[in-house]
This record gives sequence, C-alpha cells and structure tokens, in this order.
Amino acid sequence: MNNIQTTIVTCIIMGSIAGAFSGLFGGLLVRKRVKELAPDQPCPRCHEVSPNKASQVMTLKQICYGGWTCPKCRCDVDRDGNERGK
Repeated sequence: MNNIQTTIVTCIIMGSIAGAFSGLFGGLLVRKRVKELAPDQPCPRCHEVSPNKASQVMTLKQICYGGWTCPKCRCDVDRDGNERGK
C-alpha cells in the first residue's frame, strides 16, 4: 500500500475507536442521569425509602448490574427494587 491508503485506513480505524469511546461515555452519562431521575424505590425487606442510592453501592455486582444496599437492614437490592439472592 502507498502512503495515502495507509493514512486513510489509519483515519478510519482511529475514527472507529473514537466513536466507540464516545458512545460508551455518552451511554454512561445517560445511564447516570436516568438513575438520578428515577423514583425512589423502598427496600423490599424493611420498606425504608433511601433517598441517595449512589452512595450506598457496596459490591462489585451492584456496580456492574445496578442496585444498592439498604442502610437500615443491609439488604442487597437490585436495580429493579427486588431483594437480590446470595
């Protein structure tokens, strides 16, 4: 290949990588914003409504799949508001 073809291929690859990172970053921002606007769900075990779930993420599973820990009874709650089994 000559220099022009190499440059074009390099630009396409770099553009694809930049687009993928932009999409990932944008998706994470939207997910965070949607989580902030979501209505508060009570704990399924003790029915305590937790106003700030973002600071109550305790486990890697909660970080990856969503969810929070009830500050009152320490129940592991998934992102849909159901008690997560161990």
